[in-house]
Amino acid sequence: MNHSEFMNLMRELDIPEENIIEYNEPQHSLEILQFFEEQYNLDSSDLLESSGSYLRIPSNDYEDWLAALEKFEEYHGDKSLINTCKKDFIKNDSDYEEAEFTEPASFFVQ
Repeated sequence: MNHSEFMNLMRELDIPEENIIEYNEPQHSLEILQFFEEQYNLDSSDLLESSGSYLRIPSNDYEDWLAALEKFEEYHGDKSLINTCKKDFIKNDSDYEEAEFTEPASFFVQ
């Protein structure tokens, strides 16, 4: 359905034009995701792995963020455009040595 067909349908249903909000997806949800990632300095993927309460994100922002992420995925948004916070901290350095465990370690958590 193109734009004019959609608007004709809305007129047939007696929905006033001022009540119609038009979004282009996934661009609209991408803008929301990028806004929240920048505001909270947190990747959207990290949001999914946690609960908003311990992240100190207001519940309405948390819900809006999750809804935008769901919409972004529904419309097959390019995931390389989100989750950009960690990329700021990645250092491209060829002279690094990866840490290795030489002996097994035991941990006790109380």
